[in-house]
Amino acid sequence: MIVITLKNCPNALRGDLTLWLQEIATGVYVGDVSARIREELWQRVTKHSAVGEATLSYSIDNEQHYTFRTFQTARQVINCEGLDLVYIPQKPTNDLVKEGFSNAAKKQKAKQFKRLNQEKAAGNYTVIDVETTGLDFTKDQLLAIAALRVRQHAVVDQFKAYILTDVAISEEITQLTGLTSTFLLDNGRSIQQVLQDLRAFIATDERLVGHNLAFDLGFINLACEKCSIPPFANKTWDTLKLAKKQLKFLDNYRLETIANHYGIVSSTLHDALSDCELTQQILEHLLAGKK
Repeated sequence: MIVITLKNCPNALRGDLTLWLQEIATGVYVGDVSARIREELWQRVTKHSAVGEATLSYSIDNEQHYTFRTFQTARQVINCEGLDLVYIPQKPTNDLVKEGFSNAAKKQKAKQFKRLNQEKAAGNYTVIDVETTGLDFTKDQLLAIAALRVRQHAVVDQFKAYILTDVAISEEITQLTGLTSTFLLDNGRSIQQVLQDLRAFIATDERLVGHNLAFDLGFINLACEKCSIPPFANKTWDTLKLAKKQLKFLDNYRLETIANHYGIVSSTLHDALSDCELTQQILEHLLAGKK
């Protein structure tokens, strides 16, 4: 029996884990697999959890009858006289200074909050969305990228590009996105050209917006790395995260579900530009504080 827990890890990992394990709660995977499969799954988790956290616990033949591992967490595993224990590092304290409560800290926090509210009121940002051959940015490929430039809450410009790919487009992806190998051969451009044009379209200080934005940026930034193009490290707003905080009782937080909640109608889903338009309208409702 093994248990893997994930926090802030790429959604692409979910597909790999659910092939072998059952997700019994968000980010918690349980199953009974061989030691070889366990090691391969853990290797994949640690390889692709760039900024995320993960823990693994599993049964072994020792005095405790289990052991565990951690990855990029504050808690660490230490062995004490043959027993695996959890060590939680403590920050050094200074009785004369309470971190985060100084006047300077309060002023800094207030300035950040004010800047964020000013950004929301200004309504200046760029929405991005991608279409891909699958969910794993380490092995699947980009098919299309779209972006909408928004100024004072209104769309003022748009970007859309199709990408040449050397892999066959599956029937499932074609049904989902409408894209075919023939269409991309006729209308696509090299990923290098598309990313250079996207770089020119999006300023480095621009606020980027997307729905489950880590998915889109995962594909884009890995492609940038392969093409020797600087990655996108802009400030972000993720409508998925914002909706989860603001809309507490939805059945799920898919783009179309949130759109239906707000009465936003779209005739086309899983088209990069249409999804950008949907995301932009959803963001405006969220920024307005609508429930």
